[in-house]
Amino acid sequence: MLSALHGLLPLDQVIEPYDHTWKDAGSVTVEELRAQAAELGLADADVVLLTPGQYTQRAAAVWPQARTPLAHLGIGQQRGRLTAMREHAGHYTTAA
Repeated sequence: MLSALHGLLPLDQVIEPYDHTWKDAGSVTVEELRAQAAELGLADADVVLLTPGQYTQRAAAVWPQARTPLAHLGIGQQRGRLTAMREHAGHYTTAA
């Protein structure tokens, strides 16, 4: 998971609620994200970004080859697509 305040977080890590955007002082920098990715062994990972604009921009700076299938959609359309994927997972599969 990607957080503007914490950077990369394991999916099972519990954090306190917060209100922080990429524009706020103290946001994680691209350099910090790169260091976190390296520390987690993800620097060369095959990444698919299902994220809104600012998150996609930051993450794509870490993983320039990342696929961004939702990048051309507005946030409402992104949410709709992700909801459909969750509710009808059998319709959305990846090649092995």
